[in-house]
Amino acid sequence: MATSDTNESWINVPDQLSCFATKPDVLASAMTLTLPDEPALAAFREDQLRLELACALYSTRGISRGLAGKLAGMDVDAFEAELHARSISNGLKPSDLDADLAVFDKLLKA
Repeated sequence: MATSDTNESWINVPDQLSCFATKPDVLASAMTLTLPDEPALAAFREDQLRLELACALYSTRGISRGLAGKLAGMDVDAFEAELHARSISNGLKPSDLDADLAVFDKLLKA
């Protein structure tokens, strides 16, 4: 992707990386993943691999849902739908909701 041209037009900064202040920040924070040269892997597009990695890391709670969505290059709703389609839980239990509702109820009565 990089060229010897000093013009920065070759740098394509995806929207999901807009949290970085400048293009050099993106380059300094980027990670390169080298995959084996296997035909089965060549069938996948980059966006598919990013989504698979994001879902896998989120499902093990290795990264947050927000970061996983950024890694996948998806907005919050689209990533949430993808998690639902894959039956990946958000980790919350009904008792968590009950506790939150009790706090809200207490705040409303105050």
